[in-house]
Amino acid sequence: RKVYPLVFLRNRIKEWKLERLNRAVEFAEELLAQGREAYVREVFDIAERFLDEVGDKTYIHVAKRLAQLERRMPGTRSPSCVLRIHKRLLRVFSDEDARAGQVREAVAELLDGA
Repeated sequence: RKVYPLVFLRNRIKEWKLERLNRAVEFAEELLAQGREAYVREVFDIAERFLDEVGDKTYIHVAKRLAQLERRMPGTRSPSCVLRIHKRLLRVFSDEDARAGQVREAVAELLDGA
């Protein structure tokens, strides 16, 4: 059938995107460990654009790792950064209690002066 190559290609593209996202998170972890925060932010920006393109739900585990890694960044985060992190984490939780806890945590972080 002529449809088969399209399914195969779509699956290959998904695999390629997942590999790239995982590598971006690994690279950000390495840079953060080296104290190169300016470069980490650039990697976050690239990964964020990629995740926005493919959707958090498609790569839930990578989206969660990225959000948690961004939370470990030293320094003060802007309110928009805090909201982006918590929005991403909120999308990956399916349990209502976990979602409610995430919302409380986001509000507390914003009130603490993010």
